[in-house]
Amino acid sequence: MTRNVSRKCFGIVGALALYPCIAMAQDPTPEFAQDDPARIWIEGDEMYFFGAISIASQDAFLEFIATEDTSRVRQFVINSLGGDTNSGRVIGRWIYQQGLTVTVDAICFSSCANYIFPAGAARIIRADSFVGWHGSETQYDVIAESMPDRSGDDLERAALRAALIPALPEGATGEVIEQALDQQIAIADISRQDEADFFQTIGVSPEFTLHAMRPGNIDAWRASGLAGWTYTLEDMNRLGLGPVEFLGEGPYQNSRQVARNVFVVPYDIDLVGR
Repeated sequence: MTRNVSRKCFGIVGALALYPCIAMAQDPTPEFAQDDPARIWIEGDEMYFFGAISIASQDAFLEFIATEDTSRVRQFVINSLGGDTNSGRVIGRWIYQQGLTVTVDAICFSSCANYIFPAGAARIIRADSFVGWHGSETQYDVIAESMPDRSGDDLERAALRAALIPALPEGATGEVIEQALDQQIAIADISRQDEADFFQTIGVSPEFTLHAMRPGNIDAWRASGLAGWTYTLEDMNRLGLGPVEFLGEGPYQNSRQVARNVFVVPYDIDLVGR
C-alpha cells in the first residue's frame, strides 16, 4: 500500500471548503484513501474504514453498523484524506459511544483528524502513517487574530463568496449571489454549533484543530508550503487528545511521512486566548 499524499487539497468541508489549498508533497495518494463511498469491513476485533468521509460514505457506514454484528469490534482502523465535516462527526460520535481505539493506517487528515481521531478511547498511529490538521469550523475567528483590520465574519464571508460564485449560473445577479451567500452562512452556523456540541460531548477542546493558525504559528506554517500540520505526541497529549502511541521507529515527528507531508507545529499555551 502506498502511503504518501498527493498534491491535492482536501478541504475541511461542511457546506463548502473553509480554507484555501496549500500544496502537499507530490507523492502518490494512499491507496483507498479517496474511495467514495469508503470501503468498510471487519476483521477480528478491527473495523476498517478506508476512503473519503462523505455523505455517501456516511450512508454506507450507517447501513453497515445497522446490518453487521459490531459487538466484537474494539478498534476502528482508518485511512482517509478527510471530507465532509458533518459526516465526520456522525462517525466520530459512534466511535466515542462504542469506546473504540482509533488506529491510523497511512493517513488521517482534515475531518478525519478533527472528528475521528479524537473520538477514540485511545489513539494509535501505525508506522509510515501520520495525522494532519488544517483548520475547523471556527478557524476564521482565529485567523483574524493576525489581521486586526478584519473580523472572522469578514473572512468567512469572503471565503464562502469566492467558493460560491463559480457554482452559480453564469450572469447571476448581485441579489441572487447575496441570497445564496446568506444561505451558506446559515448552513455554516448550524455546522459550527454542531461541531461545538461534538467537542463538548467527547470532552476535548478544539484547540488542536486551530493552534497552527494562532499568531506566532501561522506564518511558519504558511511558509512551510504544506497543506496541514501535526504535533509531537507529547503536544497531542497536552492539547487534550490523551496519550498517542506511534508504532514506527524513532520519534513520530521525525518520521518520513510527517517530514514529507505536514508541518510540526509546537504547542504554546501562551498563544491560546490572546
